[in-house]
Amino acid sequence: MTTYTHQTAPTQFVEANGIRFAYRRFGNPRGVPLVFSPHYTGTLDYWDPAVTDGLAKNREVILFNNAGVSSSSGQVPTSVQEMAANAIAFIKALGLTKVDFLGWSIGGMIAQEIIPQAGDLVRRLILVGTGPRGADMSTSKIPEIFAGVYDPPEHIWLASHFSPSASSRAAGLAFLERKLARKDRDPELSEEAAAAQREAIQKYFAPAEGVLDYLKDIRQPTLVVNGSNDVMVPTVNSYVLQQNLPNAQLILYPDANHGSFFQYPELFVSQADQFLTSALQGDDANLQSSERLPFPSIISEREFS
Repeated sequence: MTTYTHQTAPTQFVEANGIRFAYRRFGNPRGVPLVFSPHYTGTLDYWDPAVTDGLAKNREVILFNNAGVSSSSGQVPTSVQEMAANAIAFIKALGLTKVDFLGWSIGGMIAQEIIPQAGDLVRRLILVGTGPRGADMSTSKIPEIFAGVYDPPEHIWLASHFSPSASSRAAGLAFLERKLARKDRDPELSEEAAAAQREAIQKYFAPAEGVLDYLKDIRQPTLVVNGSNDVMVPTVNSYVLQQNLPNAQLILYPDANHGSFFQYPELFVSQADQFLTSALQGDDANLQSSERLPFPSIISEREFS
């Protein structure tokens, strides 16, 4: 067990494909490492320490900046598929041959696109607040949220990640306190990098005939997680993922938004840990597309002690 935590793990670098990737790794070195890929404009410091440290108790956690993001070199590609290729290069540069992968928002899109390119590299997937190719964004509030004025500026994450209720807002303020505790912080994303991410997302969500067909080939056990009302990538897209992935289960958290797992960090850590450690049918990723898992496909958390 390393002595590093989310707050103390040093930023390291590894080179692959001419890119110098920034990353931090910490936690229990036993078993399969869990790689985290963040949301739009997210960096190494955009995760909740309650989640990363909680999951690091039973496995090694690896946070990284993809190409062109913050302290990593290179340029942000304008397609999610290219972002996935860079993520694969990073993982292989660490000498890893098998990982679990947690992708949030655009990170969840990247996670899906790793499988067609290097399916043998990934054992299990956790997809948080994300959608498939061609996702339904008709009710998304992204333009309104990012056009708003916030005082302090960090409160944009209250609007985008948490619901307006008093309890959710309180959870959001607690998250921001945890998030901002680290002092040697990663640089913010450049506007050029953010614009490239936006272009990639727009391409990814463009409607097309048979746009969901690729999901049937993602046979890894997958945990899909979201809030009951995600205003960024609408919650219906999480249901679409679960219904079209051959080996997926869905958790929806009540009175929660895009950052649902930061609103319920202890509960999420417990459920994600169970998903990652339990023996599940399909671990070899060789399920036929018609086969389903025996566990319940939808878990909606409504009561909490």
